[in-house]
Amino acid sequence: MIARDKIIHFLAGFIAGFTGGWLAYVFIHKYMIIAAILFAAIAGLLKEVYDIKRTGFDKVDLLATVIGGIVATAAWLGFSFLKGY
Repeated sequence: MIARDKIIHFLAGFIAGFTGGWLAYVFIHKYMIIAAILFAAIAGLLKEVYDIKRTGFDKVDLLATVIGGIVATAAWLGFSFLKGY
């Protein structure tokens, strides 16, 4: 069973990644894939740096966040393909 914390990290990464891809599309019309994954990675890294003094840096949490961003990238590409962008 996947821990609730990892699911939350995945969802946060998905939201950050989808937002990053959307912002890149709206403002610069390219680099959507890079922006989506980068937004998720930065969000995960910032959260883990914040957690260092509380619960410690957890690489698996960071990975779950980045995977959420990768899935968001796939969703964004699928959405773009269906819309004909």
